[in-house]
Amino acid sequence: MTVTRNALATYPRQSWRDHMRTLNWEQGDHLLISAPTKAGKTTMMSTLVEKRVNAGGHVVVMVSKMKDPTFKNEFKGWDILRSWPKGGPKTWQNRVLLWPEPQATTRATIENQREVFGTALNEITRQGHRTVVIDESLWMNDPKLVGLSTEIGAMHYFGRSAGITMVDLTQRPAWIPVIIYSSVTHAYVSKTLHREDHKRLAELGGIDGKEVAENLMRLPTRHDYVYLNPLGDASPVVVNTRK
Repeated sequence: MTVTRNALATYPRQSWRDHMRTLNWEQGDHLLISAPTKAGKTTMMSTLVEKRVNAGGHVVVMVSKMKDPTFKNEFKGWDILRSWPKGGPKTWQNRVLLWPEPQATTRATIENQREVFGTALNEITRQGHRTVVIDESLWMNDPKLVGLSTEIGAMHYFGRSAGITMVDLTQRPAWIPVIIYSSVTHAYVSKTLHREDHKRLAELGGIDGKEVAENLMRLPTRHDYVYLNPLGDASPVVVNTRK
């Protein structure tokens, strides 16, 4: 679908409650959340993935930070796994934080994350039918860091037919690999003034990049997001996660 609008058109606003009620997010649809630190990405993601759980889905959040109080506050009651069990989590474990233990050195921590997350991604790719959250997309994809871009890219490519939903969080749109953009169904992007980000957003199918950039620059607070539905039929709107 190609959205044709005036480049200076202002997107309508929608409350977060109304947005969640009307959001048509099916298993196999991929989601992107892009915002700087302290803009509420993790909190937004926690409310979104509950929609998948409530629909009978199983969610795995891959946590790469060594310590993060936000996860302990927002994901109370979730099962924390330090490694991926053979055969995957138990059937009743539908809310899982895959959170590898920090190691003695940074290099050892990265290598352990590569092993734990890589094992999980490969097994989920074979089994399908899970929602996988990549908490820090740059950290997980960059070949100089955890370096799982091949595995993550494969899940985006094969995910829809396998019933796998990918949710990617990042601080900048420009840090997202192109293969992720080619499969994004729902995108939430906060204010950014970087031209590299605007250029990358223009790669989303059916979206007027200039119009998106204009609306992003108008966002008044860090908790305002432009919602885009490049592979669907929903019109762009502005939502605020605090309202």
